[in-house]
Amino acid sequence: MVIRPPKHYSKGSYDLALDSAFFSQERKKAEMKSLIIIMVSKPRKVKINRLWHGDASIRDYLVEWAIQEKRDLQIILKNSDKWMIIPWQDLDKGRRNPEKFRSKHDSRIYSLIDFRWKPDESQKSLFDDPETFSKLVL
Repeated sequence: MVIRPPKHYSKGSYDLALDSAFFSQERKKAEMKSLIIIMVSKPRKVKINRLWHGDASIRDYLVEWAIQEKRDLQIILKNSDKWMIIPWQDLDKGRRNPEKFRSKHDSRIYSLIDFRWKPDESQKSLFDDPETFSKLVL
């Protein structure tokens, strides 16, 4: 059985807690074991300042958190309109840097995980190509 979120839920991170408006109490108890919940979640957004030799370096605890929560990682390059999304299944394929760093803010020790920068090609603006834009308008 597949449960979809009700229409009154907005897009974003759903935590279907089986509220009483969506299920009756008896149905909750009877179907709890065979229930498959589809979770629609927003990707974890991480902003980076720059690339290093074509790689985006992300702190290891952010990557591990995204894997644990089974959320994709969206890497956003600051001062640019470019970004990329790494599916949570591919997050363990990054190259781990053995060097350890200490955070300036909370003195947390972390290492960096590098991902090859491949920005999403579908993000190109329609306004950049006048020919495509005119086909949509006309």
